[in-house]
Amino acid sequence: MAAAQWTSIVQESQTWDEAVHLAAGLSYLKTRDFRMNPEHPPLGKTLDALPLLWMDVGLPLAHPSWGQHDELTFGGIFLYQNRLPADTILLAARSVTILLALVLAVSLAVWTRKHFGAPAALLALFLCATDPNLIAHGRYVTTDLIAALFIFLTVVSWIRYLTTHRDRDLVVAGALLGLALASKFSCVVLAPVLALLALLRRPVPRRAVLVLGIAALVVAALYAPRFRFPSHLYLTGLADVWEHNRSGHSSYLLGQISESGWWYYFPVVFAVKTPLAVLLLLAAGLWWVAARRVRPSFEQISLALAAAVFFAASMAARINLGVRHILPVYPLLFIVLATIVAQAPNGLLKRLLLGGALALQLYESARIYPHYLAFFNLAAGGPKAGPRYLLDSNIDWGQDVKKLAAYLKARDIPGVCIAYFGNANFEYYKVGADYLPHTDEPDKRAQFDCVAAASVTPLYGLYTAPGNYDWLRRMPPTAKIGYSIYVWDLRKKPAAGPRPPEVQ
Repeated sequence: MAAAQWTSIVQESQTWDEAVHLAAGLSYLKTRDFRMNPEHPPLGKTLDALPLLWMDVGLPLAHPSWGQHDELTFGGIFLYQNRLPADTILLAARSVTILLALVLAVSLAVWTRKHFGAPAALLALFLCATDPNLIAHGRYVTTDLIAALFIFLTVVSWIRYLTTHRDRDLVVAGALLGLALASKFSCVVLAPVLALLALLRRPVPRRAVLVLGIAALVVAALYAPRFRFPSHLYLTGLADVWEHNRSGHSSYLLGQISESGWWYYFPVVFAVKTPLAVLLLLAAGLWWVAARRVRPSFEQISLALAAAVFFAASMAARINLGVRHILPVYPLLFIVLATIVAQAPNGLLKRLLLGGALALQLYESARIYPHYLAFFNLAAGGPKAGPRYLLDSNIDWGQDVKKLAAYLKARDIPGVCIAYFGNANFEYYKVGADYLPHTDEPDKRAQFDCVAAASVTPLYGLYTAPGNYDWLRRMPPTAKIGYSIYVWDLRKKPAAGPRPPEVQ
């Protein structure tokens, strides 16, 4: 898992938010000022920025963007105008996320082995370590992976406390809940999850409610010395996210665009972005349980219930941006499926199912390397069919500018006319970027003499005026860069030579 993450991430430029998160995290460490990026809690950004304390990098605190709270400008200057190369800074920070992904995988394996034995643990670990979605989002300077990690740890530690009723287990669960809440605001869903699990395990320990107080102290400590109740920055950020969710966010699903989302957005995401092996094991697991071939334990029911609540909460949200928002569901699901398979009656059917699932999982995971963000399962048509279903961080998060630069350099093309979704600096990667005409500009299109490149997000009409690039979509692309950027050689006199490969 680490090898796949490391060797693939060095090929990618920054995703949309990474410079913002990293600059904000370093500013928290150096100034204890939380003005930048308040819509996300500080823990993940701070951890990712830790290696930079021992590197020769600076913060542009004298730039007007700091005083203006302009996080995009501040992050861009920090990343691309620093004393060290942007790729060096990014790799150091991304390595922390990769380490956290490994902590998640090892924690999953250790916990499953303790409660269900080695075979179940090995299967759960295999599903986790080869999952393209966890590999993809376990490499970026974002809040998604760390939230999945601490949600998992909080749930399993709470299960332990409900079993033992020991005070020390309560303290551990409370501390982990605090770390989850300090990782991502959506982790507030943990409160009803823990309450439901407590009701499931009778009698409810009298001191269980203290878990919230312990968690609040952990969150307050991470914001110190800026803690000022009730005008706490955490509550302010939580209110901002609530308002964002209430007002909605532009989203794309099955060729449609909506500001308020769809209740069925995440079921579609799960159907097309989950590896087929996991869907196959899920179907088999449901059958085994329904047929009473397997009788789930308290631990299995608790994990399944937690995953279901997180999934339902995502379906209720009006912000529909991608599979990363249901990332915490997968580790919980992997354990449930692995333990059910381990407990199912042995026989030829089980061996065939398990062998086929393992082979299918390996094939799909290896097939998408190194373009993990663009993973879609075989039943959905693979990554080439991705834009039929989803856009944004499901395929295109601005990550493929380095690959585009390498493609252009190999063909001696000095620059492109671009419609780009992201914040990577084209000048930094020595790519000339010019204006790409819209469909309703026939005169400019008639005079067009350029290599055109378009990120699939604006190409299919998200975050741009409808139909802006329909004129390009009517033509087959010359190449697809990492599945997220399509290229057309529309020069008046194209250079001679063989047609470039479809995907670079």
